[in-house]
Amino acid sequence: APLSCTIEADERVGAKGEGMIFADTDEVFRAYQNKQLDLQAKVTVRIREILLDEDGQKMAPVVRRVQTTGGRALISTILPEGMGKVVQRTDVTEEQARAAFEAIRH
Repeated sequence: APLSCTIEADERVGAKGEGMIFADTDEVFRAYQNKQLDLQAKVTVRIREILLDEDGQKMAPVVRRVQTTGGRALISTILPEGMGKVVQRTDVTEEQARAAFEAIRH
């Protein structure tokens, strides 16, 4: 069953780091670790996705810039290849959400 990660990933106006632009999710993670970014801050980040075609084969990676929150960007790093990166909505399984936030906190 999907879990909406509203506490950690929903946008909060005025959150620390709001408006920051990141080259990738690694930069988002470093900013969060260094207490420069709240997970609920609206940011722009480059996301690399590997999607699957109709036959289930991996397609060429796609890189795009998206406006999202720090939390959503970090959640996207644990999603399996081919799933697409969930950066606008945060419907992930409870197991995926727990794993992401465990990794983020440690």
